[in-house]
Amino acid sequence: MKVHKRKPKATAPKAVVLPTKPGMYDGIPFTDYCLRLKGANSTMLRQFLHETPSRVYYLMTHPEKAEDSVALRLGHATHAAVLEPERFEEEYARIPKFDLRTNEGKAGALKWAEDHPTQARLLPDKYDETLAMRDALLAHPLASKLLGAPGRTEVTVLFSIPVWKNRETGEIACQPESPGKGFVRAGEVACKARIDKLISWENWSTVLDLKTDRDASLAGFGKACEKFSYHAQAAMYLDALDILAPRKRRFIHVVVDKRPPHDVAVRELDEPELREGRAAYRFALATYIQCKKSGVWPAYFDGIEPQEMRRSAFRFTDPTQ
Repeated sequence: MKVHKRKPKATAPKAVVLPTKPGMYDGIPFTDYCLRLKGANSTMLRQFLHETPSRVYYLMTHPEKAEDSVALRLGHATHAAVLEPERFEEEYARIPKFDLRTNEGKAGALKWAEDHPTQARLLPDKYDETLAMRDALLAHPLASKLLGAPGRTEVTVLFSIPVWKNRETGEIACQPESPGKGFVRAGEVACKARIDKLISWENWSTVLDLKTDRDASLAGFGKACEKFSYHAQAAMYLDALDILAPRKRRFIHVVVDKRPPHDVAVRELDEPELREGRAAYRFALATYIQCKKSGVWPAYFDGIEPQEMRRSAFRFTDPTQ
């Protein structure tokens, strides 16, 4: 009787020594960036723009409740497939179909799981969708040039933004420059960012950000920018790099449609959008500092508020009367 030797269990990799000083760093795993590296990031600040501080505090203190949707995992897989193909092969696996109603199917599923102890498992349709989006991006004339240009991928940025306080009103502001008369420096807040790719493009230092979207049209991605505050993320990343190494930069989104045939678009936020994004992330950062200092993370308004509806939803009466 032939005896099959069981493969030794995979050992956990040694913990990466994380940096503490401001700068741009390569080679920091995404999990370490998210869970071990301290600092306010655009994801947390986006929550302040769309949720109550009470809800944000709950998510901060219950990281296991953070969003881990299929769409989010698919986005991460696509990033790896396009920007770090070797890591994609190592960390992601396509789950074969097993008939779990049979002993043979159950045994096959168990053996497959033992052979892939550390890989993220994607269902066949999601794995194929990831590769299809990757192929569409690499086939697009401009997107492929941008993504394939020499540069640094998955760059972790550590930086600090000054905190200012108004001596008379107590108002808090978080921004590199002084907000104006009456404000004094009141410390700084540690921040972090994760840049998909940094390249030089048409003599510009350029930040590339890869996005997957259900609708990559101008209107569709515009709604996504509003819903997920991509404009605030872009402004924060540009400010972060400017704090570390001042120079003129561009921020370009490379967007791939999740729906077949996975059309690709290259977009750049205009100056009014970046200006709004800059004000948005700074407002969120100031809110975070105020809550942290006071220990008060407010929820909804305590009293009675008038509830309105979208005027376009009115069908039987005139809302202007």
